Amino acid sequence: MGYNTSKIRDNDPVVQVDLWASSQSETFPCTGEDLDLVADRVDAILLGISPVTGTYLWEKKTESSQFEDDTGIFHAARRYAFRYSVIDV
Repeated sequence: MGYNTSKIRDNDPVVQVDLWASSQSETFPCTGEDLDLVADRVDAILLGISPVTGTYLWEKKTESSQFEDDTGIFHAARRYAFRYSVIDV
């Protein structure tokens, strides 16, 4: 089965980017500040002009950072929403 004419469907998913760093490591990234630098770079890429072909209206929805004392792990999570259209023919 198909359409008699084409149909355009808009989609607006959310993608989450998780970043992890260990304070036990001696190489980059090993601090909360290092993780912030990586997270800022992810922002620059995804919120830049046309980050992913065929997508538009990227925006950061939420962000969180935490440090787990018992394991020495830094964790940053950021969620981004974006839109894209699909044309069914």
